[in-house]
Amino acid sequence: KTLGFGTEVTAMARAGFWTACPLVGMDTPVKTLAKLLNSETGSACVVGEPGVGKSAFIQGFSYYIAMRDRRFIPESMDSWTVVMLEATDILQGTGGRGDLEARIREMISFFTKNPSVIPFFEEVHRLLDTEDSSAKTVATALKPPMANGLFRCVGCTTDKEYARYIASDEAMNSRFRKVLLPEPDKDTAAKIIAGSTARLRRGRAQSLSFAISPAAIKTAVDVTITYQRSDRLPRKALNLLGAVVSEKVYDVDMAPVGAAPSTEISSTDVARLFSEISGIP
Repeated sequence: KTLGFGTEVTAMARAGFWTACPLVGMDTPVKTLAKLLNSETGSACVVGEPGVGKSAFIQGFSYYIAMRDRRFIPESMDSWTVVMLEATDILQGTGGRGDLEARIREMISFFTKNPSVIPFFEEVHRLLDTEDSSAKTVATALKPPMANGLFRCVGCTTDKEYARYIASDEAMNSRFRKVLLPEPDKDTAAKIIAGSTARLRRGRAQSLSFAISPAAIKTAVDVTITYQRSDRLPRKALNLLGAVVSEKVYDVDMAPVGAAPSTEISSTDVARLFSEISGIP
């Protein structure tokens, strides 16, 4: 059965939207999340700093469910569905508070009757913040049933927001179990990025048969670790490589007729663009 709104992440995986979705170096949090959800006793919250890949983690976890990966997923979870929900999904089609409350009652009833359908809230703290004007109406209506354990869910947030909105609330803290997702070390980050190059090579890059060398990945990781300390791996290195791919595609398309520019992203390409963007030689 389907909820009727939101994004069914497991359905996308089963339909072949991703040919692969490996979670390198994340075996422990994957197993922790699977154990928590399989016990059917409460909700889980994936906690990590911005950029460590919390949403990608849930996407990969959903992929493992869809593929029935027996390293992590027991048979009891084979038919499970993960539905990604945002405040806009819940608000869509509701004209006033009465409509919204009816939508939330309908949603809670659905999840209660279908425990194998797990809602995923990417920024769960926003749905619990009754002081945020943009989400106040949703938070006011949704927080009590979540605190009372009327349905299970998976959320993502940062340590700071978890402490503010969940750990500080006795009822919410008793319903959520924390799944820590630390920033990967440089070697693990490089492996994660190597497994994600297909996403960097979409569009024109794919049609031009672009390749990203291992040396380019290593350089992206190294320079962002050294000079971009306010952001986290793997996102900061992926963002840099994405910018390099875009520039390289443009250079290839602008090359004179008859020229044969390289379609491989090299460490030199990464270092040069990073120097241009940052002003660091």
